[in-house]
Amino acid sequence: MTLRLADEPSPDTGEGLALVLVGFRNDVARHRVLPWLREHIESPPAELSLPFTVFAQIDRETGSRYCTELSQLGAMVRLTGDEDTPAAEPVVARVIEEPPPARRASPRAIIGVIALAGLAIVGAFLRWQAEPKPAKTATAAPPAQPAVASAPKQSAKTGQVNGQIRRLIAQGDLPGALQAIESVPDAEQDAATLALKGELHVKRSDWNAACTAYERSVELGSQDPQVFLALAGIYRQEGRQRDAVDMLHRAKENGARGAEFESLKSVVVAEQDAESDFGGVASAHFTLSFEEGKDDAAARLIVSHLEDAYLTVGHKLGNYPKHKIPVVLYAAREFQRVTHSPEWAGALYDGRIKVPVRGLQGESAEIARTMRHEYAHALINSVSGGRCPVWLNEGAAMWAEDDRNGEREEWALGLVQLHPPMRLAQLEKSFGRMSELQAAAAYAQSYLAVQHLVARYGEVRLQRLLAAFATTTSTDEAFRQALSVELASFEDELRRN
Repeated sequence: MTLRLADEPSPDTGEGLALVLVGFRNDVARHRVLPWLREHIESPPAELSLPFTVFAQIDRETGSRYCTELSQLGAMVRLTGDEDTPAAEPVVARVIEEPPPARRASPRAIIGVIALAGLAIVGAFLRWQAEPKPAKTATAAPPAQPAVASAPKQSAKTGQVNGQIRRLIAQGDLPGALQAIESVPDAEQDAATLALKGELHVKRSDWNAACTAYERSVELGSQDPQVFLALAGIYRQEGRQRDAVDMLHRAKENGARGAEFESLKSVVVAEQDAESDFGGVASAHFTLSFEEGKDDAAARLIVSHLEDAYLTVGHKLGNYPKHKIPVVLYAAREFQRVTHSPEWAGALYDGRIKVPVRGLQGESAEIARTMRHEYAHALINSVSGGRCPVWLNEGAAMWAEDDRNGEREEWALGLVQLHPPMRLAQLEKSFGRMSELQAAAAYAQSYLAVQHLVARYGEVRLQRLLAAFATTTSTDEAFRQALSVELASFEDELRRN
């Protein structure tokens, strides 16, 4: 069911039309829209409560013009009684950042749907390590075959153990897989075993150990395209775009094809071009790439907020990674060119946290929330092995950025009332094909689901649930393993509350 942004007008009159502001796409939109409101209405409220009736009575021609102006500024508006009013095209977004909670200032930035595509690349990279691909995709090998296509011959015993290791990884038994690897006498001299060792360390988010294992596998003659793709993904996260491109070329030479490969290649090449002259700094837990001499102040601001996020979000999600998280600062135009996100997007995570410098012009509190949100995505993606469903990923990131639990509950309930709640199974994939209001309601519903989960089961259970996705094959199984409850029962609880 698709919600329209306006209602059907009477063909003969413009009487009785009201211009209603439903929400903002992001903090940039809010800063643009508020001056418009001050200019066009006599007494704008000090604190805007949404939905807000801008004009209770307005003729259709003026209302249509105002709707167009406000939509171009990033507002979500509608004319009650006029479905013919021009409206902004539905926004396809990874994160539609919410309007502010009651008695709060401004919302966070919306993230474009391409961010989800970038995140999907990272999730796909992680899943490639454990899932066999269809025969038409040259990057994969059938499950029963060795992981390395043309590596030196291995003994029959090593081949059997590798098959056992592969099964243990697929089952999520990472400790068992590690023990099996350590039992292989010539593990450090076998390219296939080392490839599996790299895969195991990727699952454990130990990127340095994974990189070492994969590089040793290549040194021993591995020609498996998955090994080259894995190294390309790791090099990209480390900011080594030139090395990542080289690995992609080698993967292609050894048969890598398909949409996922082309998407990763396109992202890496664009990043290499944009970041060719970048310098970098490292903090305790993050590495920043940026244009030195120009964005130094922005880099210091971002580092400060991210280090705070490392503690606050880490506490909520129960995870403090040892590896450094890569962050990149772009000029506004470069950010849009590399990420293909809309000009109002404030930041995104697609394996690296990417921030447009012009997005740092807002209030410090809003920048802090943005960094907490994007860092939460980085943690969730790492903990879940890239398998977390969208509703849980977005809901948990929104919850993690809150200064206090449930502070946006009123906003979320108001949006859900505008659109009937959907089944959680419908919210496991991208919200990009939804209308603007549908997507906003989907994010609100995701937030409420996580808010209820934490209130009912506690933060530790949420942490266990996120981790369960790395070792299970479905949302139902993850819920049973982490919460000892069926997903359907949880959903019934959610609807009752």
